[in-house]
Amino acid sequence: MSEEHLPYIECHGSARQMGQQYGEQAADDIRNNVAAFGVEDEDEETRIFAQKTIKVLERHLPDVLEELRGLSEGSGQSLSALLRLNQVNTFTVPRPSPGCTSMALSQGEDGPVLGKNNDGSPDARRFIIRKTTPASGHRMIQVTYTGWVSGLDAMNSAGLVNGHNSVGSKFDKSGERVDIRLWMYALMRQSDGVADLLTRLDCVPLTGKGFNVVLVDRSGDTCVLEAAVPLVSVRSRGEAFVYATNHYASNTLSDADRRTPDQKPVTIYRYGYLLWRDAFQRPRHSRDLVDILQSHEPWAPCRHGGAHLSHTLWSMVGLPADQHLRVASGPPCSHAYLDYPV
Repeated sequence: MSEEHLPYIECHGSARQMGQQYGEQAADDIRNNVAAFGVEDEDEETRIFAQKTIKVLERHLPDVLEELRGLSEGSGQSLSALLRLNQVNTFTVPRPSPGCTSMALSQGEDGPVLGKNNDGSPDARRFIIRKTTPASGHRMIQVTYTGWVSGLDAMNSAGLVNGHNSVGSKFDKSGERVDIRLWMYALMRQSDGVADLLTRLDCVPLTGKGFNVVLVDRSGDTCVLEAAVPLVSVRSRGEAFVYATNHYASNTLSDADRRTPDQKPVTIYRYGYLLWRDAFQRPRHSRDLVDILQSHEPWAPCRHGGAHLSHTLWSMVGLPADQHLRVASGPPCSHAYLDYPV
């Protein structure tokens, strides 16, 4: 199997210092992603958006704003571009989201475990593995788009880990709201487990694209957040095997993602595969989850284009009891998982 790995960096200190270190170590890839996400151009509309975002972050997440300022200084990219990279303008036409599969086990021979395949179309956007040790709060390691300051696809030093899937949200997100990626970044710094995070989740008004987020902690507490922001619902709390793809599975949110059923066959089929595994071959250990992530059975998570539309770009396995995140830099059928301790 390939031993390729994603770029890895470490940052520590105050929020400003961590942002500066992030920017300095990943400057080329951040510049690349600013262009690839199309946020490099500045005009009156983007200046107004940046001013509004600064106001929101000053009120709700001043430390994150300081980190973004440090990121701008370290990378040489404008604060406005980085704000647009991290605070989504959600009133745009959503792209279909056929990719990503996340799942978690509450217990196994090596404790609770989370698995995720991150899928999409191969393009110019780049990922990074980032470990952060803040002056206060939990250490964290994550896989993210380079330039994002996000708490998704992350594990903290308390043994809380999550994996996310893009979905969408049709609800009104106007007004002063915080992107859920940024809020999850703060929550993963503060939260000791799933219960703690859920208690803090609705403390700020949320915006963003809309996601499913699978969570598990070292005690084995599990759930799926169906974040059709600003609405957030919890399903499958405490179940032995929880999983999500790219649509909301609860009845209350089944039509909340702005897509018609004929735009969601891939995610529905893949969810059906997980339902089948749950019913007939329920995973028991981390190696069973890896087997699912590597599987090429019809509509299984390891994907290589074709009828599945997207490709598995990277895969991760989180072991919260041992505080280790394992990451494969491509489809896990052909790329080895490398170990990263929190």
